[in-house]
Amino acid sequence: MIKKALLSIFGLLILACGGDNPTVSQLPTLSDMEYSANLNINDTLYVSVMVTDPQGAADIDSVWGLFGYLDSLNSYDSVLFNDIGIDGDSDSGDGRYSIKISPPLGGFQRGYYRLRVQVADISGNLSGWLEEDIWFDDDNSPVLSDIVYPVNLNIDDTLYVSVMVTDPQGLADIDSVWGLFVYLEDQNDYDTVLFNDGGVDGDSVSGDGRYSIKISPPLGGFQLGYYILRVQAADTSGNLSGWLENAILFDNGSSPVLFDPVAPDSIQRGSPTPSYITVGAYDPDGLSDIDSVYIITIRPDSTSSGGHFYMADDGVTYEDEVANDGIYTIGIVTDVANQLGDYTFTFYAIDSNENQSNNPFVIITVY
Repeated sequence: MIKKALLSIFGLLILACGGDNPTVSQLPTLSDMEYSANLNINDTLYVSVMVTDPQGAADIDSVWGLFGYLDSLNSYDSVLFNDIGIDGDSDSGDGRYSIKISPPLGGFQRGYYRLRVQVADISGNLSGWLEEDIWFDDDNSPVLSDIVYPVNLNIDDTLYVSVMVTDPQGLADIDSVWGLFVYLEDQNDYDTVLFNDGGVDGDSVSGDGRYSIKISPPLGGFQLGYYILRVQAADTSGNLSGWLENAILFDNGSSPVLFDPVAPDSIQRGSPTPSYITVGAYDPDGLSDIDSVYIITIRPDSTSSGGHFYMADDGVTYEDEVANDGIYTIGIVTDVANQLGDYTFTFYAIDSNENQSNNPFVIITVY
């Protein structure tokens, strides 16, 4: 059943379903990406992905990807997947599309490459992107593994983190281990932190290859929400390990936490095609303790009605994919009378005791 109710959001419209446009349940989907691991810069990369379509396999038109070095994503290759049993595909017609990417002359660059995959059906409907970062190594660099940190941290707690470091030339070849520590909602503001293996500042055993750090809370405590810690090691020759990254949650023992908002960068004014915004929610007392998650918007001219536009996690409304998974969804379309420019969408959550969350935001340009 198509729900017709539309709620005005400063000229943008919040909707429950997209009219005659294809719903999420009608679109092709990608899942279960598999790729070869422990790759050397001279290795061939094999990747496969499962493709499904509600109208059947014959409705799939093409599956392709964008493949580029992560430090230079303005330069990338377009790659085409197949399900006909060639170029890395093992079983023709099984719905698993595959590709073989051979190393260029001189090999891949050492580091991460990003692969983004999408599928189109014969009507031109597109799936969402499926994305992975794939590491290529040169067998001479240090390696990070087994990062350990506490869970259920309070905003006033001290953070202790340790990570295992190995090096093909031995531990004496390790020059330094450091990290970038950043609040998820403000990634332009970060601290550089230095790990040690000297038995001090949170490190328990000197010289065992497990490097550690102690990060004390700032005055007033950490901010409510997720921090990202990215760790890297260098050897005495300047060879770098890959980044090891983890998200670390700080809460105050009672308030809900919002994280990982996802939204389109831009929307065409007057387009009837719905766009969807999602945000993750967490509560120390369980998801059932969350009373509501909503957004408030600010127009390009900096005005706002202050209206609360409630998001759904029921697996139905706004094409929310899975009920009660902590991912809240809202759908929007634009009106021809919308202002052009940047709209700010700020997220809020309240639990059953009226504790309030942190407030991440996204900016969507209407053009």
